[in-house]
Amino acid sequence: MLVAPDLSLNSDILSGADKCVKCGLCHPGCPTYVLSLNENEAPRGRIALMQALAGGQLKPSPPVLTHLDHCLTCRACEHVCPSGVPFGALIDATRILLEPVRQRPRAARLLRRLALTLVRRPALRAVVTTLLRFYQQRPGLRARVAGSSFLARRPQLRRLESMLPSWHRKPAPASTTAEPRGRIALFAGCTGRVLEPAALDATRRVLTHLGYEVVTPRRQTCCGALHLHAGEREAALTLARHNLRVFAAARADAVIYTASGCGAQLREYDTLFAGEPKDNAAENLGVTPVGICEFLTGIPWPEAVTLRPLARRVAIHEPCSLRNVLRSEDAVYRLLGRIPQIRLEPLPDNALCCGAAGSYMLSEPQWADAIVDRKLARLAESDAVSPEIIVSSNVGCAVHLRNGLRRRGVEVEVMHPVELLCEQLEEASSEERGAR
Repeated sequence: MLVAPDLSLNSDILSGADKCVKCGLCHPGCPTYVLSLNENEAPRGRIALMQALAGGQLKPSPPVLTHLDHCLTCRACEHVCPSGVPFGALIDATRILLEPVRQRPRAARLLRRLALTLVRRPALRAVVTTLLRFYQQRPGLRARVAGSSFLARRPQLRRLESMLPSWHRKPAPASTTAEPRGRIALFAGCTGRVLEPAALDATRRVLTHLGYEVVTPRRQTCCGALHLHAGEREAALTLARHNLRVFAAARADAVIYTASGCGAQLREYDTLFAGEPKDNAAENLGVTPVGICEFLTGIPWPEAVTLRPLARRVAIHEPCSLRNVLRSEDAVYRLLGRIPQIRLEPLPDNALCCGAAGSYMLSEPQWADAIVDRKLARLAESDAVSPEIIVSSNVGCAVHLRNGLRRRGVEVEVMHPVELLCEQLEEASSEERGAR
């Protein structure tokens, strides 16, 4: 039986699960069910497991926990559910309920604690980020480390190393206006500076070029999504309160994020704080957070800003957080549609998760790789001409797609939409013009 369960969470789980009419319309959009055809790996089956756990009819045995752990929290089931079942809230509440009674191997427990502490502590993260940036910008060093026997004997570390992109900072362009059009506070997140530095750099460059002042609050921290989905709600609340204070103090006209996964968490802070006492934490960020693509499609552009033509085929990946939570995937098509001669198309099976799902690609590598391999196989089997570029609005998805393509020996560039837009700015330098 569950040990000292939180009765309020039990009630939330039971009331939310009672909305499920067991119709099964969610099955085709669930990546683990599509792969396994196992009812326990489908939303309907997981809801039944959660109901039984919350009601005390089922013990948290290893098989039960495994089926729940396999859920990517992609929330595709919510997107199609006719009954409005809040599946994301249900799986998060269940993980919070089960976390106190989890039994993990010592090594796994220490690695989990280290990872969650790293993304939570800005000072520690800054030191690690500085070291990783040094490493990222030295191809010779990376080649020696990647080919070392040390990594060969440690598959998890080898997998982590493969996620690091190469990156070199570019000088920021001058603003096209004498006076700033507004002040933008950029949410960089906990992993963006390491896994998506080029996207953050491109965001600053484009916004500056359009006449905005861009600030990146130094004291910001992780959005809290990793902790919430790992069953650590109190840590997620602490991180959210900190971000609320930091960004409210920035007094920006807009808070912008590049990673849709972070954006989904930021936009649901009000849900996270539901029922919490309103203490000394800021009430909100001061403004509604918005994704960079959505922001750029919603503002007038100065007449002096033009984009160079790009006669290339570009496939758009729609991250689950963008499609199922934020519901703003159309902004990417509208933004990149500004580029003359570009040929845009959706990545096949956009309705199915790519398998990244935050830390899922590390905690469940076999499932994560099988899911992305299926998606990429569908791309190879499609009648359409293969894309030359794939864009994704979420950092983890871009990393996972890039690694999946590399394993298949496919040379397709993967980048954030704002990176592609930035490269097509008419004022780009001659070096940038020749890079492609």
